[in-house]
Amino acid sequence: MFRDTGAEPPKIVTELKPCGREQATSPASYCPSTNTISLDIPALQKIAQPPSKSGDTSGYGDFAAYAQVASRYALSVQKAAGLPLDDEAAGLRTACMVGSWSGLLVEDPIGQRNPVGNLRIVPDDIDEGVSALLGADSLIAANVRGDQVPVGFARVEAFRVGVQQGFAPCSTKYGG
Repeated sequence: MFRDTGAEPPKIVTELKPCGREQATSPASYCPSTNTISLDIPALQKIAQPPSKSGDTSGYGDFAAYAQVASRYALSVQKAAGLPLDDEAAGLRTACMVGSWSGLLVEDPIGQRNPVGNLRIVPDDIDEGVSALLGADSLIAANVRGDQVPVGFARVEAFRVGVQQGFAPCSTKYGG
C-alpha cells in the first residue's frame, strides 16, 4: 500500500539510533533527515508476546509489534507528501495509515479491498493493534517525537477510518 504513494521507502536498521539531536523513540524510531527507521528488537519482541492472563500488559501480540513499525513507515510517507511530522495531526494520520494498511491485510477484506503481499491477518490481529494503540507508550498514533494523540477515542477513530475506508481519507480528514 505505501509503495503506491510514490514515497521513497525508508532504510530499516535493527538497532535504535538517535536522529541528530532528537531522542529515538522506542520500539521504533523514524529519522526524517536520513529517511531511516531504527528498531529496538528486544522491545518489539516484548510487544509481540501474547497478552498475559496475569495482568501484565507488556505483550499485545505479534501484529501489535508490526503496527509499531508500520507507524514509523507512515511518517516517511507523510514526509514525502510534505506534511508536518511533529503535531497532533501527524499522530492521527499515522493511526489512519496504519489502520489502512491493516485493513488491506485482513483475510476477508472489508469492502472487498484486496490483501497485498504474503502477510495476512485475522480480525483478532486488528484487536491487538487497537489494544496497543491505547497503550501508554504506543507509537501507532504518535508523531515523529513519539507524542501520542491525547484522546484514546480519537486514536481509535482514526485507525478505524483507515481500516474501513482505506488510505485516501488519512491526509484529507486529518489535516493534510
